[in-house]
Amino acid sequence: MEIIKERTRVESVRFQHGFDWSLKERHSGFGFEVDEDGNLLNANPDAVKNFTACKTGKVDGKPIIDMGVERIEQSWMEPAEGKCHCGRTVVLSDGWRNDCECGSVYNIVGQQLTDPRTWGEETGEHWTDLQRI
Repeated sequence: MEIIKERTRVESVRFQHGFDWSLKERHSGFGFEVDEDGNLLNANPDAVKNFTACKTGKVDGKPIIDMGVERIEQSWMEPAEGKCHCGRTVVLSDGWRNDCECGSVYNIVGQQLTDPRTWGEETGEHWTDLQRI
């Protein structure tokens, strides 16, 4: 298999301005995606209305607590992709097998595997036993 896209780590940083109805119940109110300086990123009129109300300290006449801007960091792996011998692209996910529409099976690094129905023959297992893994 020819690897056409390497597996890569993606990192993301975003900011959220939170407002809670109560200090006892975290994340019980509103959360808005903002930039690093706390400016609202969503231009939807309802979001702007709610954000503006939250900034006053009251929403629909009820007090709301400004919890400030939180930095949220995330990272994840984007799987590699490979070109099967039939020409189709196969996403090489973290699963234990990655199937191509043509019937070929590959592992996470793009090595072609034997037909899964033959798995376990050398140990006396039946391939259906391995489906529960």
